[in-house]
Amino acid sequence: MKRLRGFCEWITYRSAQWLDIALLVAAFTGGALVVGAYVFRFHAWDIGNPEQWAHFGDFIGGVLNPLIGVITIVLVVMTLRATRLESSRTQDQMRGQVEILKNDQIRLDLQKRLDGVLAEWNRMMDQIADDKVQTRQVGFGNISRHTVREVLEDPHVIYTMRKLNKASPGMGEFVAPNWKDAFGNLLPLLSELDEYCRDYEAETQSRRLTKYYKSRVIVAVRALNAAGIMQGEIYKRLSYHH
Repeated sequence: MKRLRGFCEWITYRSAQWLDIALLVAAFTGGALVVGAYVFRFHAWDIGNPEQWAHFGDFIGGVLNPLIGVITIVLVVMTLRATRLESSRTQDQMRGQVEILKNDQIRLDLQKRLDGVLAEWNRMMDQIADDKVQTRQVGFGNISRHTVREVLEDPHVIYTMRKLNKASPGMGEFVAPNWKDAFGNLLPLLSELDEYCRDYEAETQSRRLTKYYKSRVIVAVRALNAAGIMQGEIYKRLSYHH
């Protein structure tokens, strides 16, 4: 559609150029023909006194005025048409700019929401973890208290939790409730992050930015999944970001 419209505008522009040339040629040709006709018809008459020049001027004006009037009307119509075309083009450009600004604002708002969720996520991850989920309770010995981030992003946590749930079902049932009590408040935040990521991807048709946000939570998401407290589509979307 855009190519067809551009082609039509090019044809209109070229036609206007040729019409301008045709009008100029018609005006000069008409004037030359009128003068030539006068000379041919009245060449025997002497042109010298004011009265004879007045007759010559009346003849030229009487013959050329209709032609000039037609040319003037054509020029006015062309001017109005060009004005309407330019006005329509300007309106289209303005609508396009408004649409671009609107889309940019939507994307900016979504990115601000994602930044806000990530900031809240970092705040919660830097808090001291509950005593029930300190690493000494999942087989790493007595060590100092850790933050939520240190517990969830410990490289051995996923392996240990999966091993417990697979080899010792009773131990898995003991550990999972502790994790759900300690980290259950992270699940609504992850759900919100997933919603904003899907909205941003739908708006931009791109996953480039959302990959960054998912990469910031993916280790913790996999740990929560290993503990059995985060499952379903949200887990799949947040853990698969490549």
